[in-house]
Amino acid sequence: MAVPLHHLVGQAGEDLLEVLEGPDAVEVGEVAVHDPLEGVPPAPGALVLLVGLDPAAPETARAVRGLAGAAAAVVGPCPDAAREPLAGAARAAGVTLLGLRWPLAWTHLYTLLADIATADEARREASGDVGGVPPGDLPALADAIAGALGRPAVIVDAQWRLLAYSAVDGRQADELQRETILNRAVPEEEALPAARRLLLADGRARRFGSRVGVGIRVGAEPRGMLWISEAAGRLPDDRLALLEEYARLAAAHLGQARAVRRRHAELAEIALEGGADAGDACAELGLDPRAGLTVVAVGALGPPGEVPGGVLLDGVAAYLDAYRRPAACVLRGDTVHCLLGGRAREIAADAVRRAGGRRALAAGVGDRVVSAAELPRSSRQAALVLDVLTADPRGPRVADVGEVRARAALAEVRHLLADHPELLAHETAAEEWVLAWLEAHGDYRAAAARLGVHPNTLRYRVRRLAEDGVDLGDPDVRLALWVRLRLVR
Repeated sequence: MAVPLHHLVGQAGEDLLEVLEGPDAVEVGEVAVHDPLEGVPPAPGALVLLVGLDPAAPETARAVRGLAGAAAAVVGPCPDAAREPLAGAARAAGVTLLGLRWPLAWTHLYTLLADIATADEARREASGDVGGVPPGDLPALADAIAGALGRPAVIVDAQWRLLAYSAVDGRQADELQRETILNRAVPEEEALPAARRLLLADGRARRFGSRVGVGIRVGAEPRGMLWISEAAGRLPDDRLALLEEYARLAAAHLGQARAVRRRHAELAEIALEGGADAGDACAELGLDPRAGLTVVAVGALGPPGEVPGGVLLDGVAAYLDAYRRPAACVLRGDTVHCLLGGRAREIAADAVRRAGGRRALAAGVGDRVVSAAELPRSSRQAALVLDVLTADPRGPRVADVGEVRARAALAEVRHLLADHPELLAHETAAEEWVLAWLEAHGDYRAAAARLGVHPNTLRYRVRRLAEDGVDLGDPDVRLALWVRLRLVR
């Protein structure tokens, strides 16, 4: 089944593949390995992998010219000097030319691209084959690596936050892995800066006590680390090279995971709008509104903008991915909105404890709804509850709308007035004394005592306001003034 090339590149990860020449809107059929020495023309519409050819060698440009009829071709990492000759050859053949941004074994690249292009679910779910892991499925990759090496595997990001861990029967986790899984991050005393610096500097596997680690890099950019436990036995030295190859494969999957996360964010936004397509978006996310869905809003405590929204989104999404729970997250302003199934309150509380690292987080939980059309209401409630929590850093860090409903309602009125100042019909500079009079329910003596003035002074001021068109004897006027002075102040 043909797929658009731009979809394939996006799913594989734009930090893995780059378009060197030609349109990315072409349709791609099968993925094929091409050997120019065999003289067999490529299949029409195929995506051709030019295995074993040096992009800088003249014969590579000749091989590209011979690909007429194919849809696209992939060459290895291409030096600047070779780009124009290859681009000219691609134009002559009428094919789109892609280049790897960093080295990856061609067998792994073939499997990754074929999985996306063919969507063969049976093969993509093969449990024992690392190459058969669905694109971007980091937990499945960790399981496959553990199965291949016979030892528990953990994948963390460059800040030691847990991205995935193996859960293969018979691969018993050691105490460190159990603690990492529980905390969703490597314990601080084990997150050694020297180990991180060594691993992220290159792609070599190294031993640290009872663990073997290897850095996960995309080109020159460090993305994370892959760790294998040796608590149950030392990994043979000849398997270290295989572990390094798995780390390169993990880099490709990290790129795919980001692409999947972007798509999930788009679907979550559609679902949270509650429109005609909300149900379909939930279905694609694997979430069933009829079984109950809840929106959770997560934000950082402290000054606005102190924690970039993208950093917050990455932390929360990585936590939920590692938790292996069906969920989708999208960034709205500087708040992450998460669409969750069951146990939303429990997950929100755990995410606040673990997803922020050293940053303090808070989470507001909206009502549970059973219709996609009701998701906007749950999302609005979650955001209002978060407003209440962040306004009082000394208060609780997690709450649902039932716990703070009155304060959430006031927060909603405050937002309404901020967005629509024209709703405030009466303006007065005498805010302090008017508020005191209103909160004393018109008791001149009580209000005067609070302000430290004579009661007759207040009576005079009330008369002057009435002469100016602000009659405090009118209950509607009192309500409007109280709302403005109580909330806007």
